[in-house]
Amino acid sequence: MPRKIYPSGANLEKFMKNHSSTPNEDKMKYLLQAVVPKRKAARVVESFPATAENYPMAIVQLKERFGRDDLLVQLYVRDLLSMVIKNAASGRTKTDLPAFYDELEAKIRALESLARTQEKYGDFFKSFTEILHARRNISNLGEKQKYEGRVSS
Repeated sequence: MPRKIYPSGANLEKFMKNHSSTPNEDKMKYLLQAVVPKRKAARVVESFPATAENYPMAIVQLKERFGRDDLLVQLYVRDLLSMVIKNAASGRTKTDLPAFYDELEAKIRALESLARTQEKYGDFFKSFTEILHARRNISNLGEKQKYEGRVSS
């Protein structure tokens, strides 16, 4: 199951800009609904009573704990490496490939949303693509050899 998208300082800033005319009490209620239940961000937001006065304090706490985009990049990169290593070690079947690709693509999109674009990290993303293609080719070759072995027997 893919890990949830991590919150980022950029997302909080965007939310605050887009809702600048909304009363803080409404923003606080929306924030309470927007966090994933039973996760760290939810516990932070839920620790404040849902009042207009507490909204700015909740945002400050969220920024302090989750606003470090450099740490988010490290988490996503670690997730990507883990996915590739697990895929290589477990030898996923072809039926798992679409799910693997979707999960990989979601993590790459998340990195891109943190301004880690291909221009800046092109070689990094290229290496993941090469690993995936190599794994797929090895898997296809193994299947072909199994098939040829059955046919010639």
